[in-house]
Amino acid sequence: MFGLGSMEKRISGKIEDLEKKIEESLSNRIDGRLGSLIKGFEEKFELYLLGCLDTVDDRLGVLAERLDIVDGRFETLNERLQQSFRQERRNQAALDSLFENQQAEISILRSMRNESKALKALIAFAESFVLWRQSQPDSPEFQVLWAKLAALLDLFGIEVMAGDRVPFDPSVHEACAVRFDPDVPEGYVLETVRPGFVSGGEILRCASVVVNRFPIVADDRTENGTEDVADEDGEFVEEVTGTDDRIGV
Repeated sequence: MFGLGSMEKRISGKIEDLEKKIEESLSNRIDGRLGSLIKGFEEKFELYLLGCLDTVDDRLGVLAERLDIVDGRFETLNERLQQSFRQERRNQAALDSLFENQQAEISILRSMRNESKALKALIAFAESFVLWRQSQPDSPEFQVLWAKLAALLDLFGIEVMAGDRVPFDPSVHEACAVRFDPDVPEGYVLETVRPGFVSGGEILRCASVVVNRFPIVADDRTENGTEDVADEDGEFVEEVTGTDDRIGV
């Protein structure tokens, strides 16, 4: 009995030692595995964080570039707005100047309208005077009056066109009739029916004249539908319609 009890104690002690060794071994293994897992997790987590930081840095760089682009566009837009404001101020100044010029031109036109009435009256009087002069070519009194009228017309810069026996010029003459005179070259002015006027090189009104034309022995009608008829002296006269009145007198 004594030997069995002693053996049981020895066996129990060995079992306890074995359990302790197994427990220590398992604990060491578990601790090693947990340490490896924790270390691996930490490394992976660190790599993940580093990747996230790189991504964040890249995105921040892209965002900074976009902000620079936005800033550039904003500066461009601001500059365009400033240019628009400056252009608007220039346009407003131009409009103000144009308005002032228009007002000045209106005043000038009103003044010219009043002067035009006097000018028309003067031209109408000069026309009557020229026609009267043709009937009084040798009157000394008339020559004095004509010199005064010519001086007055010269003050207004007006020149009278009423010369006869000159070549017909369509730029200053308007044919109101044709007649035959064998003593005058064909195409020359025989008579001024209504004088013309020039001002500053501009034709105010062409002179209405009778033009010399030799008779054509053929049809009594020309291509333009006019008709040659003989007057009381046997001269051919062709009436031409149409007048050129630029100044309305």
